[in-house]
Amino acid sequence: MILFLGVAASIWMGMSGEPYSAALTTFGAFLHWLLFRSLAEIIRLLKRNGGFDYEGRVSGSSFDHILSCSHCGAALQSDASCDRCGARIVKPEADNQTEDDG
Repeated sequence: MILFLGVAASIWMGMSGEPYSAALTTFGAFLHWLLFRSLAEIIRLLKRNGGFDYEGRVSGSSFDHILSCSHCGAALQSDASCDRCGARIVKPEADNQTEDDG
C-alpha cells in the first residue's frame, strides 16, 4: 500500500514538472517498503523461534538433507564411496534382504 501511494505521488509530481522530486519519492517509497518487509521478516523469525503462531512464511526456510560418511563425517558427494576416506557406501536396500529373495 505504501509503495502504491509513493508511486502515485511520484506520477503526480512528474506530471507537474518536477522529475527529481518524483524520482526521490519513488525511491523513498521503495525504501519504506523494503524496511517494513524486513521488519515483518524479523518478527516472523522471532515468533517462530519463540514457538508462537505467525502468518506468512519465512524466506529461506526450506530444509535440505545432506548425507555424511559414518567413518570420517565428511559430506558425501558421490553415491559409491566417500571422497575423503574412501569408505564404500552401502545402499539400505542391500542390507535389508529378506529370506524370500533367495
